[in-house]
Amino acid sequence: MALSYAELEGVWIQAGGNKAVAPLMAAIALAESGGDPNAKNATDNNGRQTSWGLWQISDGTHNEVSPTWNNPLTNAKLAVAKYNGPQGLSAWGTYTSGAYKKFMQGGVVPQNPSGINGTQPTGGTTQAGITSDIGGAIADGLLSGFAAAMGPVLKWGLWFLETALGFVVMAGGVILLVQSSETARSAEKSVMRVTPAGRLETSPSPLPVPSLNRPAPKPKPETNPYSGKPVRDAKSEQARRTAIKNAAAAKRIQRARVKAAREPEDYELKPPKGKK
Repeated sequence: MALSYAELEGVWIQAGGNKAVAPLMAAIALAESGGDPNAKNATDNNGRQTSWGLWQISDGTHNEVSPTWNNPLTNAKLAVAKYNGPQGLSAWGTYTSGAYKKFMQGGVVPQNPSGINGTQPTGGTTQAGITSDIGGAIADGLLSGFAAAMGPVLKWGLWFLETALGFVVMAGGVILLVQSSETARSAEKSVMRVTPAGRLETSPSPLPVPSLNRPAPKPKPETNPYSGKPVRDAKSEQARRTAIKNAAAAKRIQRARVKAAREPEDYELKPPKGKK
């Protein structure tokens, strides 16, 4: 026996579904199965799957989704789980195609299907109950509408936040890479030195690089700590003494030559001693 629009609303709510979308889900059930709990479509999705029950639930295969799939409450619970899943309303082809629209009804009070135990009244409801249901539906509708409106905003906001964070991390990585490169170049320069042969060699510690055009400074002579005079080695001292002797001999030879050159002149001017 097919369920009415009001009973489909009632079983949806009883299964834990959102009251605000109960009219929509009742219309989808009528479009999918005509309200027949035993409806089965073995050639759904071009024969690739079988759909079961009021809301034509399927797991993408021909396997039964539940041993009691034709129980209205069981099928409604499966539909609620699918609605709350990633696909949402797009899980039903009658929703995406718009076929459900001709089954939509307004102002229908949800009723509990006969033979199903639950808290939903089976007949008419009191004014207080109707008011409570309407208030709850309005509240659920407002919450659902707010969530639907803010969902894209939050999604884009998170996307922008993640993108900005990614740029910050990338910029930080570039800065660290540049600083590391500069530090490595500075360290490399600090350990380079020039050998006397003009080659560059590395040194464990920074060394001054002498100019290639400047002669190396002469080593300072060692001084006597007592006299303060330079200390000469034996070879240098012998060379110094020999130079002094040679200079003295050269002076004597020069004086002798001068004397020899002057003696004849002195002999002619001055008579020998004892003669007048």
